[in-house]
Amino acid sequence: MSRKEGNVTIVPIRDFAFERVLSKKYYAYPKSSNKRILDNMAFYRTKPVSGITHYAKVDSISEGEVDIHYQAICFGDKAHEDALIVEFDWVKELDEPIKTEKYGIQGIRITTKESLLSATSIDDIK
Repeated sequence: MSRKEGNVTIVPIRDFAFERVLSKKYYAYPKSSNKRILDNMAFYRTKPVSGITHYAKVDSISEGEVDIHYQAICFGDKAHEDALIVEFDWVKELDEPIKTEKYGIQGIRITTKESLLSATSIDDIK
């Protein structure tokens, strides 16, 4: 199965944005970034965690506004752009983080929920 046939979008995320995922059940990104968001999202937490620790069921995606602090930290040079906001039905913690001994996830990655939940390493994710 190719990654394009999956139902999970894996995104790298820093602690500030990840806290919003947990506390407010949303993830926002600049409208121009053309991310392909599927039925579920998984979150590759960057250093110091360096692993996928949670996944979520996507409820809706809509244009909206996030606070300027979020945009400045998370959107970088696209902080002036409109946001697309992904809201979640639920966010679940994995039993064990999915880590790697090689490279972390730099951009979005598409996989299946089955591949994600059966992986013991990021290198196992198809």
